[in-house]
Amino acid sequence: MASRKEPAQGATLSQNGVDFHKIPWCNALLTAPNTTVYVPPSRDPLEEGKPNRHDRFFGKTLDHAERIPACLAFYATPAEAAPALAPTPAPAAPAAEGSARSPAIPQVSVLFALGPGMAGYPAVLHGGVTALLFDELLGMLGERNRDLGRGDAIFTMKPATATMDVRYLRPIATPSVVLGVGTIASITGRKMLLRGEIRDAEGNVVADVRVALGRHGWQGRRRRRSSRYLISFEGWAGPPWACSWKPGCGLRCGVQSSHERT
Repeated sequence: MASRKEPAQGATLSQNGVDFHKIPWCNALLTAPNTTVYVPPSRDPLEEGKPNRHDRFFGKTLDHAERIPACLAFYATPAEAAPALAPTPAPAAPAAEGSARSPAIPQVSVLFALGPGMAGYPAVLHGGVTALLFDELLGMLGERNRDLGRGDAIFTMKPATATMDVRYLRPIATPSVVLGVGTIASITGRKMLLRGEIRDAEGNVVADVRVALGRHGWQGRRRRRSSRYLISFEGWAGPPWACSWKPGCGLRCGVQSSHERT
């Protein structure tokens, strides 16, 4: 059996003075039967100080009482496989490139505490922060499947966001606590389709998103220009020292010309 990484310890402790268990509707979600609760890696104190720690923006910069002081993730605990009562059939052939698969954890939910510093309009969450919450939520969904030993290669290939379609349905108040629900809609080949919702304390869906993920555009891709996941920075004229892209990367930006001259 593949080893499984246990959820971070201390998941019920408060973060920056925020304790979700003291909020009735949050506590009902966190204490529901067969629910696994964990601190996301970006906010796990056990990860602090590690040289390869990622997601510094959400995990460090926004970890403040005025910004996003706390977040706590949870999901329905998957049932353990029951002992076989009949002879085990022969192993199935590996999934074909175009076939669909099912993840071990199809859905992850996250409680986010939003501070007053995240407002765009007075007492209303900035729209860019809404997109950030979706990005973090759906990233946790993939990380949880990877950390639990899911044997699907898509969770280990570091997929990148190809498209992200956010709908803003209602204003999101600040400060407040909201619930993010991320779901894996489908996995086909090297592509994964995700859906997400943000709900307020009354259960209203205040924003939703559809996301397509694919392999990193800058790793191992041979036909960059024909790929639907091509990332274009056309018109951007950043300084050469700010670019880590290699010559021939296919990007039409101000940095490319300096690469080509060398």
